[in-house]
Amino acid sequence: MRIERYSATGNSFVVIDIVGQSMDDSTKSSLVVEHVGERDGVIFVEQREGLFHMDYFNRDGKRADFCGNGARTFLTFLRSFYGISGEVTFSTYSGNLVGKAYDTISVQMPTPEFLDKVHVEAQIGYSRLDLHGGFLKVGVPHVVFAVDELSDDLISLAPEIRRIYDANVNFFRNTGNKKFEIRTYERGVERETLSCGSGTTATAFYVKYILNGDASLPDHTYAQTRGGELQVSFDNYGVFLSGGVVND
Repeated sequence: MRIERYSATGNSFVVIDIVGQSMDDSTKSSLVVEHVGERDGVIFVEQREGLFHMDYFNRDGKRADFCGNGARTFLTFLRSFYGISGEVTFSTYSGNLVGKAYDTISVQMPTPEFLDKVHVEAQIGYSRLDLHGGFLKVGVPHVVFAVDELSDDLISLAPEIRRIYDANVNFFRNTGNKKFEIRTYERGVERETLSCGSGTTATAFYVKYILNGDASLPDHTYAQTRGGELQVSFDNYGVFLSGGVVND
């Protein structure tokens, strides 16, 4: 059983290779608790029906249907230890997706879904905030809010918003054409992470299609997370996420 550790633009994971083994969920959860340490989650590498399969667990020991930066990490692991290159189809609990392993790693994301508008009233000190945004799903649920400033005080509101919507919480501010800065509080990790791939994708989709009504293809959006830059690409074949991954 090979165990490796990675960071994907600050989103940190343990990868456990169980190809050829059978393992129940209880055993997986126990391994998560044993090995996750201070990292955000654990990725199990398996094979199912002839495809490599990504089974992702948050640091709380519970499965999540998908993790965007985890998928990029998963494909990086396959390239390093199974010699995978070019385009490869892999399976997740959000369906079969395409990964592209070239000089950079990019992965197809589950099709983003805009579910509803969101409005939250909050208090920070003596200031009253009206937060307007959207509720979306990119494999897992996200709420997304446009803000003027990404402050620690704002992040302190995230745990309660996460509880209300049972979703990851993303705050972003536009920094230029096709660019934004983002901070994310992740459900299951129960803290702010240095980046979130599905949250960044949800935000890019929200800005492009909901706020701007921009249906042009192909298109690219660049997001600055606390852990580095992510790129979200839109084309006729889907939505793809790319960014750095290191084995650490």
